[in-house]
Amino acid sequence: MCSEGRRDFKRMDRKIFFFLIFIISCYNPIKKAEDLLKKDRIEEAESVLLYALKKGKKESKIYLLLGEIYLKKKFYLSALKYFEKVLDKSKYKKILIKNLREIYNQTKKAGPEIAKRSLFLLYLIAPEKLKIEEEKALALYFLEKESEEADVFIEKILKKNFDDDLFLKFIKTLFDRNKFKEVISFYKKFEEDVKKSKLYPNIEFYVGSSYFEEGKKYFEEEKIDSSIFYLSKYISMKSPELYLPHAFFLKGKLELLKGDTTMAYYDMRKVLEILPFKQSGIAQEAREILKELKLKGYGG
Repeated sequence: MCSEGRRDFKRMDRKIFFFLIFIISCYNPIKKAEDLLKKDRIEEAESVLLYALKKGKKESKIYLLLGEIYLKKKFYLSALKYFEKVLDKSKYKKILIKNLREIYNQTKKAGPEIAKRSLFLLYLIAPEKLKIEEEKALALYFLEKESEEADVFIEKILKKNFDDDLFLKFIKTLFDRNKFKEVISFYKKFEEDVKKSKLYPNIEFYVGSSYFEEGKKYFEEEKIDSSIFYLSKYISMKSPELYLPHAFFLKGKLELLKGDTTMAYYDMRKVLEILPFKQSGIAQEAREILKELKLKGYGG
């Protein structure tokens, strides 16, 4: 090849090189995917975006578009996973709210775990946009989480719009976690609403049981006044009746320690009124205490 030909080839080679650099620099996987989606070429758009991720591109719009692709395919869990990965959620807030709400509506019956996750993400992005039904559903999700945030969120919902079923589920969850004082505290905050509820007997069961458990705990810790306070509260509620003889018995023993023999005598009599035929356990011990008190001149 002559020298002039070689120079022409080199010039052409450089042009091709710079042309390829221009093409590569102009290639935008997001724009390419959006163009494909406009033509309803979903599979190709998906491939372009997944390839971009594979090559290290971590842009929010890529995750958003992949989420929307999987939402169209009704692959709700995959869609949710990509929406969760969107870094700049505030920038895409409006579209995320729309998409997350669609995931929730489509999965709340068939896929409740996915629905809960979508609601939780919606709550993190725009708590003010939650509808009443969504707030209650999210509250049930929060019940599974043992956190102060959950308690605050549920209390906020109940103050806005009291729901006896949610309240019952909430205090039952607290009771099952041995959070007896929290049960009592929430009951006091919503006592007026609770007493109007058709579920009041069910709610009263957990509240009364919590008063009894707290009274028993303080009895074991030898904190007399605190124990008497909680046991007396339970006794006044009389719900559930199951613990009544035990509560009167514990309270009677505490009254003896305080030196109030009249009250102690009354409490032990109540134990035997409830358990007249039982010849063992607290009933037998109550008989023996009453016998000693009578010998000392107390009682009839």
